[in-house]
Amino acid sequence: MDTHDKQSIEQACRSLLAEYAVAVDRGDAAGMVALFAPDGTLRRGDLTLRGAAEIPNILGKRPDDLVMRHLLTTMRIRIIDADHAEGLTYYVMHNGRGAELPLAMGQPFSIGDWHSRFVRTEDGWKLADQEIARVFVTK
Repeated sequence: MDTHDKQSIEQACRSLLAEYAVAVDRGDAAGMVALFAPDGTLRRGDLTLRGAAEIPNILGKRPDDLVMRHLLTTMRIRIIDADHAEGLTYYVMHNGRGAELPLAMGQPFSIGDWHSRFVRTEDGWKLADQEIARVFVTK
């Protein structure tokens, strides 16, 4: 695997994480599911969701006026081989309620780590496993 191949894999994985953040923030279940491998998993605490039928459940029943933004900061992608990679991403998540923007900004809702495993599929790179690990939460 040459430098170009490695850079291409890293960029594909970074793009997946950015698309995941936007899909979650927008409540786009179909967009979120499209980022996962068919047997992909999404984990947060004791909650484990598998596959396209369960993964959208992480979105819950959101109020129409919920506004959410994940800000991705430090992002480390490690290539395992030509078809597998893993990542660690730090995130800051703000949320609020209201129909008119901009909303007043308070403390972040949570700050934490995304532990990601990526796999190359026939449809390109996908998330094989996404674990949300909250490190700080607003109390």
